[in-house]
Amino acid sequence: MSKVWPRPERLIPPRLVAALEAAQDGRSEQAVGLLHESDRDDALTRDAATVVRGLAALEEDRQETARRLLRPLLQRADPALALQATFGLVEIHVRK
Repeated sequence: MSKVWPRPERLIPPRLVAALEAAQDGRSEQAVGLLHESDRDDALTRDAATVVRGLAALEEDRQETARRLLRPLLQRADPALALQATFGLVEIHVRK
């Protein structure tokens, strides 16, 4: 998957930025390994962690999981995360 946006607008930990970059590069195992359990519960990091998990699911050919995780992100205010989710969903359609 190509890089779609350099950085999310919100402040997120560098580890999570690295996870996003790894997910965009197709290194799903490394991307998920950089996530912490707390990322799912923290309002600041929740969406970025969801993008990472969604892109990782896509790379692992779990398209339904990827779709379920990425679709709600299309409406987010952060254009970087919404764009990453959009590209992930487009990738699902291209693979069909």
